Amino acid sequence: MEESWWNEVKDALFDYLDSESEEYSLATMQLSFDNLPHCLKPCLLYMGMFSEDARIPASKLISLWIAEGFVENTESGRLMEEEAEGYLMDLISSNVVIVSKKGYNGKVKCCQVHDVVHHFCLEKSREEKFMLAVKGQYIQFQPLDWKGS
Repeated sequence: MEESWWNEVKDALFDYLDSESEEYSLATMQLSFDNLPHCLKPCLLYMGMFSEDARIPASKLISLWIAEGFVENTESGRLMEEEAEGYLMDLISSNVVIVSKKGYNGKVKCCQVHDVVHHFCLEKSREEKFMLAVKGQYIQFQPLDWKGS
């Protein structure tokens, strides 16, 4: 048999495996997402706002979550920053967020998400009309009901 035929078979096999692998990864992520507490779901989806492989400063992320209204007031008297830090730690414990840098005190300084998680966040955000990625020279995120002037 010709070498080109075997190359076609190889390419077809890799295409099949890649698509199966992606579907499996997204299904696994969906299961993880479904098992998150309701308050953590928007926080995870928000991670899609950052560029792929971005190292996100935890303090900035926490401030953004609070500003977006994702952090719920608690009756325990904890500050919203403490509550948001707890959200981040819960996402890390759920293995959907990765610690990329810790401070000398052991606190999370920077975090990031795996490419599969990032892709899931973008897809799920679009599906749930959570946010919309607008591509150009750089990616901007706008609410879906945003009307350009």
